[in-house]
Amino acid sequence: MEMDAKDKIIRIVGDAISEVHRQELERKIKTPDIPDDYTELERIIAGMLYENTGAHILDSGDLYGRHWERNRKVKDFRKLPKITIDIWDNSWDAIDISINVFHFLVNELERDKTCENLEKKLYEFANTEEEKDNPWLAIMEDFTEELEEDGEFEVKGTFNTYNWENLLSQVLQGIIIENRYTKEDYVILQIHNGCDVRGGYTAPRIFKLIDYDSFFIDMSEITAGCECTAMYSDDNGYHWYDVDTGEEGIPEYWEIDKENNKIICKKCGKEVNFSPNF
Repeated sequence: MEMDAKDKIIRIVGDAISEVHRQELERKIKTPDIPDDYTELERIIAGMLYENTGAHILDSGDLYGRHWERNRKVKDFRKLPKITIDIWDNSWDAIDISINVFHFLVNELERDKTCENLEKKLYEFANTEEEKDNPWLAIMEDFTEELEEDGEFEVKGTFNTYNWENLLSQVLQGIIIENRYTKEDYVILQIHNGCDVRGGYTAPRIFKLIDYDSFFIDMSEITAGCECTAMYSDDNGYHWYDVDTGEEGIPEYWEIDKENNKIICKKCGKEVNFSPNF
């Protein structure tokens, strides 16, 4: 449905006010310097996490905060824990488990010459007359259609991790393509850096997937263990199984310490630590 003149004016004014607000926040919240010893992959991902993806007057960011604003408080993503837990009550149902998206991506992705070449082509494509006013996801879809028509790559699908349960600390969106000849998988990837999930995605970068299946499985598989017991979950912590016996169920001697945000094993006296699958 086409917008009438009034709607267009409201949209233009709203976008203009939002852009002023975005620039104001950009001045206030500076991008940290990325450490010199970051790898190329770490540098690219950190840059995406720092990217200012906007501050629209109609989103909830000024109330709840935006990911890019929080990320800019981090000086070195490598020092963040790979996995965190937040205990809200004395129940396993009240434990939030989160896999840090920086560590996840660094362990699941690679960069090679194909990434560089495809990325250059993507940005050239995005600047064409037909595409320059389109949103990134539409550009990415049009670009991969052309790649598929050229014959070297096959599109395996578009995804947004908001659409299924997983433990990632931020939403990822992208399109996965496979090289028909080498059978290697690549992802044109965006990170959600805003507040409301419908908008606020970074500009895309292209990476090679180390393993297609692991990329998705590792979003939800975790382990937990003390000195005497090791457990694993393959469904975001809803069900737990003993690593050695396969028996289902959380050990009765693992006791929640809500006050200190810990789980303590009463059998060996040690804290239960959580780990991702990578």
